[in-house]
Amino acid sequence: MSKRMILSVLLSLMGFTQCGRYRSFTMREIHDVREMLEEINKKWPDAPLIEDDDPFEGTGDSLSGDERDIAPRSMNKVITKNGLRAMYWGFVVPFSKTPLLHAMSESVETKPTWREPLQTDRIIIATKGFYEYTHDAKKRPIDQYFFTDPNNDKLYLAGISKVCAMPDGKEVECYAVITVPSNDSVSHVHDRMPLALDQSELGDWLYNPLFIKTALSRVQPHYNSVCTKKKSDGKKKADGQIGIF
Repeated sequence: MSKRMILSVLLSLMGFTQCGRYRSFTMREIHDVREMLEEINKKWPDAPLIEDDDPFEGTGDSLSGDERDIAPRSMNKVITKNGLRAMYWGFVVPFSKTPLLHAMSESVETKPTWREPLQTDRIIIATKGFYEYTHDAKKRPIDQYFFTDPNNDKLYLAGISKVCAMPDGKEVECYAVITVPSNDSVSHVHDRMPLALDQSELGDWLYNPLFIKTALSRVQPHYNSVCTKKKSDGKKKADGQIGIF
């Protein structure tokens, strides 16, 4: 194996090689998530009280907001045991100049960066779908695709969180999305995809550490995809959304 290939594998394992965006819920749907979490918490005796008095605090959103694209290195609402919390997308770590956006399922249980958050601070990212680009031989993006679940208009992605020290010294709650090898509905565009959970599994992901291995190996949805932007014609398709996962 060449030095370049070895470096590529190492960077991938640490979460460097993927960049991404996903499409959020509408603000009304995010508000409804809080009610869903209250129902989930009733089933778990040790569940904490919901603490988020304002589900939009820290994001600049309001209840009238439409769904939008979520970009890396931004503050976004995620689902936690304590309710909806605004967190920064990307683990800020001393050994990387850029935040780590993704944790690979194959190494999330063993890598020091991910191991403890996986055991203690699992979170859920609510989304309507995610983006990815095809790439040429030099890894330059070509065509953009948007992936959705044909059986569900909502996706719940598995993530982990931790408090990180930002460059200015301020401590901020950060999150990363767990990814798995792509199935054949995504592999024609990218070799990784986010780990999706069924709505019935959300409580187990948040509260049950014995569920972790089951979640990491669960069968993933087969997604529909649509090309939303072609480099060849330089034009966006009808929905006009920009982003990659």
